[in-house]
Amino acid sequence: MKTLSIKVFGRLTVSDESGEILAVTGKKRQALLVYLCLNQGRSSSREDLMALLWGERFEDQARQSLRECISRLRKTLGGDDGPLRADRNHVWLQREAVQVDAQTLSQLAHLAAAEMPVQPAQLVATAGLYGGPLLADMKAQNGTFDEWLRAERIRYNEAAVGVLDRLANMTLSASDINAAIQLAHRTLAFDSLNERAHLALMQVHLQAGEPGAAIQQYRACAKILRDELQVDPGARIKALYEQINSSGAKADVAAVAGPPADPVPRAAAMINALPGQAHKPRITVRPFASLSVEPDQEFFASGITADIVAALARNRWLSVIAHHASTDFEAAASRREGEYGRLAVDYLVEGSIRKAGERVRITAQLLDAASREHIWSERYDRGLADIFAVQDEITETIAARIEPVVGAEERSRVMRRSTENLDAWSCYHLGLASFYKFTADDNLEAQTQFLRCIELDPEFGAAYAWWSYARVLSMVYFDTEPSAAALDAALTAARKAVAIDEQNAVSHMMLGRVHLARCEYDEALAHLTTALERNPGLAMAHCGLGDSLAYEGRLQASIEQFERAIQLSPNDPQLWAFYTYRSLAHFFAEDYEQTVQWAEKAIRLPNCQYWAYAHRTAALGQLGRSDDCAAAVTSLLKLQPEFSRRYAKAKLFYIKSSEQLALYLDGLARAGVPE
Repeated sequence: MKTLSIKVFGRLTVSDESGEILAVTGKKRQALLVYLCLNQGRSSSREDLMALLWGERFEDQARQSLRECISRLRKTLGGDDGPLRADRNHVWLQREAVQVDAQTLSQLAHLAAAEMPVQPAQLVATAGLYGGPLLADMKAQNGTFDEWLRAERIRYNEAAVGVLDRLANMTLSASDINAAIQLAHRTLAFDSLNERAHLALMQVHLQAGEPGAAIQQYRACAKILRDELQVDPGARIKALYEQINSSGAKADVAAVAGPPADPVPRAAAMINALPGQAHKPRITVRPFASLSVEPDQEFFASGITADIVAALARNRWLSVIAHHASTDFEAAASRREGEYGRLAVDYLVEGSIRKAGERVRITAQLLDAASREHIWSERYDRGLADIFAVQDEITETIAARIEPVVGAEERSRVMRRSTENLDAWSCYHLGLASFYKFTADDNLEAQTQFLRCIELDPEFGAAYAWWSYARVLSMVYFDTEPSAAALDAALTAARKAVAIDEQNAVSHMMLGRVHLARCEYDEALAHLTTALERNPGLAMAHCGLGDSLAYEGRLQASIEQFERAIQLSPNDPQLWAFYTYRSLAHFFAEDYEQTVQWAEKAIRLPNCQYWAYAHRTAALGQLGRSDDCAAAVTSLLKLQPEFSRRYAKAKLFYIKSSEQLALYLDGLARAGVPE
């Protein structure tokens, strides 16, 4: 049987006895292998693995996916000669056939914590195994696996800190000191708030004869604890600092091994990583304060903060800067306008969490970083029957509410600037400002501004996406005649947007809408689904998916998507469209009363288009409410004098079902809309 060496810290690496690397491709196969590695000595049930990796799927789908995953992974690891074994109910690795760096680290950390005799050389060698967090390059899979991975990363990082702590209490050679410092870097990079790691690093510096570096390390620790948690260092690390300080040692500013002294270069590189995004608004999320007395709520507050950061980061037009990359906001008031420490930030998100029994109250607010002017706030009260479901709901909702508010603020800022010498970012937001007015002239102006943006920056993907959508809407709502050439141009632009940034949910959403206009229904659904995979909190993608599902006749699923869009973004600049498209889904379901109700909700909103009036009119016609029909037709023709049944048929060129179109035109006829 082959013996394999498996490294799970940092990037997953699998090699055989000869040193040849075995390429384990596919995130699910990597996740399965690492889970089995960390659970050596026991077999894992297929049901547990299905729930861990495919919990969102139906049982038969999950079982088949697991079966295929095991088969491919087994082949990669050597087939019958490899260590992977499975029977009808369980899956496991032959313990004697694999050497896993995590197991070695865990064993040495246990010995170190138990004060068992170990040699410095053993600890140094083990320290070298920790190349970073567990599966450092693994991105989100699903909630169950992500929670497991997060907990395991914390557990093994603590094990590494235990090794570091034991090393720090031994007499070290120069090479051992270097190994200890490297280990400290890796553990603090994952958890910069780990006080034990800071303390151990101070002790290592002392053993190296560098008391100044130890003092500087303490100051770095104290600063990040105050910034992130608003607490002071503990008694043990403070006592060591005072002992060193009393000896007359001075800080060595060049020797800090803790959190980076200047996070600006790395953050700036991340901000400008995408083409056309050098002026993205920068937003940071401060740690949510726990106002509860229960100590476990600190973890809940940290989870909420981290999840909001992750949810906001899905909006590719925002630069979301992790809170540990910036300094305390209070200090920013005395610095240049708009700076959060030394890192320029435009917006701040902060909030608090209070738990009482089985209820939790979460408040969140958005602030202007320069003036600390309040922009938006909201409060959420929820039960804690399923704490993770509550956490997911709240974070996704907060992120969805913040995104359009920041967008409106950016448009307002651009509108206040001089229109001379506009850059691409300004043209982009001027285009959005015109787009959201939803008139024929403003639609043309929006297209013009998006094209100017593209001319100034040919790699500004969002401008291509919005131009393509504005072009399609000009055919559906306004005076542009639908044509193959116009639809081809829209498709080319939307595809260019996706090519520039394939991870951009908005670009996929726009491409899906273009495919719908081209009557390419499967492609429309595929890209709208991809958009929601990229950003589940994107309200307009939920709306777009609901619209496409309605034309497929999947009306209940359609209405659920509209409901989700409305819940996520109740103040969205396109809210009238959410209501209007939903009213049409109710019409196709022959629920005409609901059609009228949702159309009238749309009509009450600014910038609502004539289609809401038309949907109401068609529903009233099917209901036979002749008196209401007359008034509805008058209102419709006042807003769009050219409207007729022939006009409606031409504009609804993208409807898939002839029965749906016939039902709609029949309602208009019954209401008295001219042919």
